[in-house]
Amino acid sequence: MQKNRIFWTSLLGACVFLSLVFLISGREPESHGLGLAIPNPADNAPYIFFEGEGKFFTLPVPEKIPRELSRARPLIDGLRPVFSLFGKASETAVLVSWESSRLQVAASLLYPGTAMKLLSEGVFPDDWKKAIPSLSMKKTGDGIYEVNYSSRRLPLFLSVNNKMTFIASSPEMIASMVEVFEKGDGIVQTPWTIEKKWANHLRVHDSGLISRLASLKGYRTPGGKVGLTAAWTGERTKGRMKWKAEGIEGFFPRELREGFLPVKWDDRFLAFEPFIAGAGIHLPESLSTEVLKMDTDNEIFPGRMKTEEMGTFLSGPVMGAISGTGKFLIFSLPGFYVQFPGRGEKGEQFVKSFWDQDWSLLVPDLEPVEGFSSGGTTAIPFSILGAANQDLVLLGILDRDNLRSDRRKKLPDAVPLLKEKGTAVFWFHLDGARLGTALANLAKAGRVAERMGRNIGMDLKDILRASEELKGIGRISVVLPSLDEGILEWRRAPQNRGKQAE
Repeated sequence: MQKNRIFWTSLLGACVFLSLVFLISGREPESHGLGLAIPNPADNAPYIFFEGEGKFFTLPVPEKIPRELSRARPLIDGLRPVFSLFGKASETAVLVSWESSRLQVAASLLYPGTAMKLLSEGVFPDDWKKAIPSLSMKKTGDGIYEVNYSSRRLPLFLSVNNKMTFIASSPEMIASMVEVFEKGDGIVQTPWTIEKKWANHLRVHDSGLISRLASLKGYRTPGGKVGLTAAWTGERTKGRMKWKAEGIEGFFPRELREGFLPVKWDDRFLAFEPFIAGAGIHLPESLSTEVLKMDTDNEIFPGRMKTEEMGTFLSGPVMGAISGTGKFLIFSLPGFYVQFPGRGEKGEQFVKSFWDQDWSLLVPDLEPVEGFSSGGTTAIPFSILGAANQDLVLLGILDRDNLRSDRRKKLPDAVPLLKEKGTAVFWFHLDGARLGTALANLAKAGRVAERMGRNIGMDLKDILRASEELKGIGRISVVLPSLDEGILEWRRAPQNRGKQAE
């Protein structure tokens, strides 16, 4: 009996001890302490702060970048060794800021034990030196080493403190990191507000830089500061990101802000297999008017209604998609269509106007579409669709078979991310593998057309090249519940790039 009491008392004591250790250390991952060593940037300093997995810095930088960013390519290439150093860490907290007219870096890193021991002795691991050209360091002060590497775009200094490695752009920054860590008042005193348990977090603050640059270009700006907070989690094959912006409202005219209304993207909207790509938005009336001004020759909307009526018709929820199948002469093509829900009589009037054109003389009698009171579809010379009822207008290139009730698919089933938030001001979805396959089929059709003496007006080699690149993108969905927040979900394509995504 006495032994049992001793046993259970000991077990209870051990549990209490472990619980206290757990509470003291906190439930957050060990990397949470890394941010305690990062100094807060100056109030007027633009900065980027990242806290999370080191593998973030190993992500490949695209070889092709927009022309506007091409000037930054030398800097990006020059900083690759720095990113490689950060990428060797399992957990990181990195601050990059612009202060005193120079780039400042402060990084707190958690490396494996063997690497930490070598670093504390002023030596880089051999495999690091193989991966990073000319990597070396020399002692410059008490426990501080200067890091040398091939491009040397950014001065770097290193110091090992307990279980953490500090890397910064100056010895003074290293000293500042040690000081704030001892006081416990680093940048993480501003807590993460989005998905705290996710592995990676990012905060960007421009300190008014965007407004100043826009003003120099002659744009009217609100003059405020813009910030972005984001979090993401996942693996290399799939993941999810959420973000929220601050201070961007002033960059949108009031008419647009009030016109971009949240829409319930529900079963009213149709999707067809294969669902390749799509996007939806609530089109403000002011933007609809601008679209109509562009159509001075009635090319976009031939035989349209009066401008005022057209403006009313276009404004509201609009969805466009590459989905289903279509046909041009003997060639099978992906379907393309636009949907306007809830347009009532205006929608039916527009469809009647759509079919009442000179080109419609070449079209045989319209075949009505089940569930639609106006318009219809025809297969000659290609799959033209123009149908409407009180609830929905459908326009595009789509085979009639897609429109059978047993083949129609609801939009939320094609884009599951839409189910999560209920409403959104904008969404976008792309299945890169399916679009790549569709382009490859288009290239095949183009070859046949060329043999028949027809020119499709596009370079088939460029189409095939784009097809292969798209197949590697995978599947991407973006949903904006409001103008200042969003969700991104991605799934990379399988290694066998020739295989179509499920």
